[in-house]
Amino acid sequence: MTPKKEFEIGINGNWSSNHVNKNSFIYSWEGESYIPNEDIDYAAFFLQCPPYPSSSDKEDEFFHIEWDKDKTQSSTEDTAFLTIFLITRYIGLLKEIIRSGLKKDYVIIEDNLKGKVKGRILHKYNSQKNILTGHKERFYCSFQVYTEDIPVNRLLKSVLEICKQEVYKWKGNIFAPQCTYNLLLSSITNCLSRMDSIGTERNLLNYIRKVRSPHGKLFRNYEQSLEIAEMILKLKERQFYSNGTNTFSLPDFWIYLPTMFEHYVYGKLTHKVDIQPQGQYKQRADFIIKDPPIVIDAKYKYKYQNETIEKGDFRQLSGYARDSKYFGTTETVVPCVIVYPILSNAKKKNSGNGIKHEVLVPFQNEDFLKVEPIDGLIDFYKVGVKIPVKP
Repeated sequence: MTPKKEFEIGINGNWSSNHVNKNSFIYSWEGESYIPNEDIDYAAFFLQCPPYPSSSDKEDEFFHIEWDKDKTQSSTEDTAFLTIFLITRYIGLLKEIIRSGLKKDYVIIEDNLKGKVKGRILHKYNSQKNILTGHKERFYCSFQVYTEDIPVNRLLKSVLEICKQEVYKWKGNIFAPQCTYNLLLSSITNCLSRMDSIGTERNLLNYIRKVRSPHGKLFRNYEQSLEIAEMILKLKERQFYSNGTNTFSLPDFWIYLPTMFEHYVYGKLTHKVDIQPQGQYKQRADFIIKDPPIVIDAKYKYKYQNETIEKGDFRQLSGYARDSKYFGTTETVVPCVIVYPILSNAKKKNSGNGIKHEVLVPFQNEDFLKVEPIDGLIDFYKVGVKIPVKP
């Protein structure tokens, strides 16, 4: 069941269904708001949920905004959640784009050059600006430059400047403690410094239509960042037309936390993994390591800190471990690891003796706790990962 279908079932009053969990969603829907846990620092959590690389397959929809379906009145909490979610998502996408390398393209430059000719001389303008004014040592030229200062990058930087203004606005807000505020601002500043050679644009909502053309599979994060950029601009526009009032017409939205948790775990893993590869029967494991073979699955279930793993999860990972498309026809037992969230400041402990070294390698990040074997099962483990909490 997709997150969107699960939410539609839940919002129609069926949260008690075995297939629907109200705690899986942050939402603001038809006048109703829901925040699952007041202890979580959602800004820090969202910021540590990096996007998947452009090379990975398209992921399931994990958030949705109904721009044509407004609440008559929005609360500060709702506005903060949606604004911070979009900004942190946008920052994450930009960091991935910058890490992979900003797109470059040829752009036409016209400039009055001194003592040299580049490209071709524009004789009409050269006569007006140079010959008639007695500057025969100058040449007005048109030439191409291969540069990062292209329209799509100019738009991305302009929206990032808006995000910086929004972060300033939310300083001290309940969803942005000082440490998280500093982290957000630092991430934005680092991105802006990398885009220092790129200009900015105005009238961005109209300008974005000029750069929304497909950017190819290698630049999938460009596609996603432009989608988020447009959402940020739409939200900003609604706030502007609220005439400075404390409430405005906030669109209905929902955010699916289990998928966000998968991104959070991905950002903490210390080993290269295959992300949601398709198996023999079109099933998708969260993360697969092929050498040495390991199955890793993120389960957004706090209860696993103290309770037994559900049978359905055992069976799911066992099926992944036996998929010939993942691991070929190996006769060895493939280790399976379930990662679950912990809302505590517990310190990392050394894992028990007897656990294979290759099982421990992906979980060296300090936010992972002890890797624990599950009694009665061969090469089956669970490990908790700390979720950011408010101080």
